[in-house]
Amino acid sequence: MDCALVFNAIHGSDEKDPSTIPAPFRFDSDADLSALRIGYDESAPEAFVEALRELGADPSPMPEMPDVRIDSLGAESAAAFDDHVAPGGELPPMPEGLTEAEQRRMNRFRRGRDILAMDYIQSQRRRRILMQRTAEAMEGFDMFVSGSGQVRLTNDTGHPAVVLPYGFGDSNPDDEYAHEQPITTTIVGDLFADDKILAVAHAYQSATDWHTRRPPLG
Repeated sequence: MDCALVFNAIHGSDEKDPSTIPAPFRFDSDADLSALRIGYDESAPEAFVEALRELGADPSPMPEMPDVRIDSLGAESAAAFDDHVAPGGELPPMPEGLTEAEQRRMNRFRRGRDILAMDYIQSQRRRRILMQRTAEAMEGFDMFVSGSGQVRLTNDTGHPAVVLPYGFGDSNPDDEYAHEQPITTTIVGDLFADDKILAVAHAYQSATDWHTRRPPLG
C-alpha cells in the first residue's frame, strides 16, 4: 500500500525528462485476482504460488523468458553520475592507498566511459530484440512470479517488478543467522502494469503477516 501511495504521487510525465510518458495508474486495493492473468516461471516458490490460488488467482506456467546479454547498463549508470565522477569532463586520477573493495567502488561508474560508441549502439539493438522477445513471452499475461527476480531482464526492458517476503528460512546453510532472514520473491509485471502487480502484492500482504516480521538485530 505504501508503494502504491508513493507511486501514485510520482508516476506520469516529467517536464524535465522527455522520456517519461503519462501512463495511467489505477491501483485497486480490493482487486479480483481471478480477473488477472498471472504466470510463474520455474524458479517461482511453490508456497507463494499456492497462496495466490487460495486468494482466488489462477496462476499458470510461463514460457521460458529470453536471455540476451545487453551490457549497456554500465554506460547508462556512468552517464547518469558522470558530473560527479568526472566533474568538468575530466576524470580525476585514482587516489593511492585504496583497498581492493574501495577501488571497485570507485571504478563502478568510471568503467562506463571506456565503452566504445559502436558497442553501445549494438547493445541497444540487442535490447530492442530482447524487449520484443519478452513481449512475445508475456503475451496473454499481466504478470508472472519469479523466484530468481529476473533482475537482469527487467533492468534492460523496463518491466516493473515488486519484491515481497513470503517466509523466513535458511537459504544459506553456512550462515548461522540465515534461518532468521526473510525470504522474498518477485512479481514481474507487463509494461505499465505497476498498478496490477501492486494490487496482487497488497492482496497477499493483507492475508499474511510476513511483511510485518523483522529479523533480530545484533
